[in-house]
Amino acid sequence: MKKLALAALAIIIITAVASYFIFPLFSSVDKKGEDANKALDRYYTVKKGPMTISVLLTGNVNAKLKYKLALEAAFNTKLNWVLPENTKVKKGDVLAKFETEDLQIKIDEYKLNLQNTQKELEIAVQEKLILESSNQAEIKTAVDAVNDAEAAFSKYRKLEGPKDDDAQDVKVDDAKKLLDDAKSAFIASNDDFANTVFMKQEDEDDAKTKLDGLQKKSTREGINYANSILERKIFKRFTYPNKISQLQNGMDQAKLNLNKTKIKTASQLIQKENAISKIEEAKKKIERDLKKHLEYLAIMELIAPVDGIVTYGDPDNRRWGGGLEVKVGMDIKRKEVLITIPDMSKLIVEFDLPEQYRSKISMSDQVIITPDSIPNLKVNGKISKIALLPVNLIFWDRTSPKIYNSEIELDEQNTALVSGMSVQIEIVTQTLKDIMAVPIESVFEEEGKYFVYLKTGDKPKTANVTLGISNDNFVHIKSGLNEGDKVYLYRPFENKTN
Repeated sequence: MKKLALAALAIIIITAVASYFIFPLFSSVDKKGEDANKALDRYYTVKKGPMTISVLLTGNVNAKLKYKLALEAAFNTKLNWVLPENTKVKKGDVLAKFETEDLQIKIDEYKLNLQNTQKELEIAVQEKLILESSNQAEIKTAVDAVNDAEAAFSKYRKLEGPKDDDAQDVKVDDAKKLLDDAKSAFIASNDDFANTVFMKQEDEDDAKTKLDGLQKKSTREGINYANSILERKIFKRFTYPNKISQLQNGMDQAKLNLNKTKIKTASQLIQKENAISKIEEAKKKIERDLKKHLEYLAIMELIAPVDGIVTYGDPDNRRWGGGLEVKVGMDIKRKEVLITIPDMSKLIVEFDLPEQYRSKISMSDQVIITPDSIPNLKVNGKISKIALLPVNLIFWDRTSPKIYNSEIELDEQNTALVSGMSVQIEIVTQTLKDIMAVPIESVFEEEGKYFVYLKTGDKPKTANVTLGISNDNFVHIKSGLNEGDKVYLYRPFENKTN
């Protein structure tokens, strides 16, 4: 009995399930049939009214003001830590930290180099002082040599030279006097010898010997006198001029040596000053580099400048789509935007205006914005920017379509919009007032002529129409219809399946 009860219960459950799934199938078939019958009666009543001509595009919500944060330090480093994307932050919060170990090593190197350069500078300054002292001594020695040479020249020319000249004259005069005396003595003795009668031979021999001696003395004095005259000539012609020239040359050489010493000492001093200047420049450069790297150390963190939400990368970087894979350990480049905090209080819509629509769109055209995620929301705005020149949609592909970077300013800010949203854009380019328009699907074409199917009693009839401009849904009817006419939205003579 128990088994029979269970079997009966199973049959009941299976029947219920089958009924649940099979019944809707039959009902849906019936419903489709009913809808098909109703579709034969679909029509549109013609009436006058406004019609808007618009261009449909897509775009993205973006913040007009964005705070872009990047490593400002000109130092290669890595990312040590970063807040997750979409994190809400307050002004002053730390958003990211960079590796500073290599930077600190570089700073220590600069400090050590600065100390060594300072010592080198102090030594160079001391060497300059020593050089200046030795240069002064060399110049003093050279000046003294010039003074001595000038004094010797002046002394000889004014004192010693004339004195030696007078001595030569005195020597000649003395030699002449001695010669004259010797000659007089010889003549007197010769006269005495000639006038004297010698009684003895010995006396005569003595007189001859004396006379010979006086003659020899006279001859010797004559030679001395001639030598003194020759010596005076040699002094006046050679000795005195040569001495004057020698002293003059010595004086000139001393002056030349003084100039050489001045030039040499000045050159040595300039070289030393240049060396000191180079050391000072090297020191200043090290100080600048040290200061710069110390400043780098203070900015190895990214700090939130305002309250907001963290987003990675640069949303304005169209070339790479603004996306950036931010992760700990990545290499960081200077000025590469790592984090962007958009200002949500002032949002705009950015879109790419295709080149073929440029002539249809104007500044300040009204726009209706519909977020993809909130299709029931309609936000109004107007065109606020159209780039002057077109660019390729794909920057590296010159064959890709040309677009104009454009922006839409919202009439009112809406809190439902956030930066990064994808939106549909309807740009109203023209509004036709008090015209007749029918749905596009009600107009048909054959052999270049346009017509509609009018609902008149039980049998539809065709009516030729003249068309104006159209939008995505309606087309302007310039002639061929009257207000109140009813037009079919399909070909009424075709079967249901068509």
